[in-house]
Amino acid sequence: MQYANFTIDVPNAIHTSGQAQGDKGSALANEQWYPTEFLPAMKQYRKGPLVFAPSDIKKQAADSKRVWAVYQNGVYDLSVRPPGAEPH
Repeated sequence: MQYANFTIDVPNAIHTSGQAQGDKGSALANEQWYPTEFLPAMKQYRKGPLVFAPSDIKKQAADSKRVWAVYQNGVYDLSVRPPGAEPH
């Protein structure tokens, strides 16, 4: 699947696993790689939800180049950053 109007700026940043992996000799070609390797490795990075006061979101959106979206109780940072740039 590819999104409409989607241009890959950094091709090595696109990782596919399972049948979608073009290199059949890669560990990523294994259908179980994502659930058995990737997801367990990422658990160490889960820190829980962040809490933002609505007033903080509004202030940051007004006072900086940060672009916020609030949708269905979720807060999303839609700011555009150059490839490799650190998040705000």
